[in-house]
This record gives sequence, C-alpha cells and structure tokens, in this order.
Amino acid sequence: MISAIFSYSFPKIINKPVLIARDRKAAAQLIQRLLFYFPPKSDTDLDSYLLGDKTILKDAGLEGLKDVEALSPPPENGSAQKYPGDVS
Repeated sequence: MISAIFSYSFPKIINKPVLIARDRKAAAQLIQRLLFYFPPKSDTDLDSYLLGDKTILKDAGLEGLKDVEALSPPPENGSAQKYPGDVS
C-alpha cells in the first residue's frame, strides 16, 4: 500500500507541503498516483509540480501530459474519480 512508503510534512518555514518517499521507486509511484487523481490542465508544465530533481518524472514514465492522460488507475482502486485542474 502506498501510504506505508511515504510521509507528509507541512513545515512553517517554506509554507508548502512536503512529501518524502523512502526511495525513487516509491516517489515515482506516488507521483503517478497524484497525477492520476489530480491531472494538470493541458497548458501546465509538469516540471512545475516538483521542486528539486525533476528526473523523477522520467522514472515515473512521465515526459508529457499525454503520459499523464494515459495513466491507469492505481491497482488498489480500479475505478477512481479524477479531479482535473490546479492543485491548491
């Protein structure tokens, strides 16, 4: 289950949520799930979703918005509702 392989923090210093994964594979799975449930608008640059090392998008198989649109539902939830647009 994905909840066992990452943690969440909301530090006051940067005033933004931070997701921490135990390794790159877990981080790639988390990004795939987040982008499946919350796909960006068609004019969004995927790099804007991450701070720091952006190569994790390639590890997740995501090089563009077409890759996001092609994501399958996560195995733990075969039919899932999506919430497109900005994540705020």
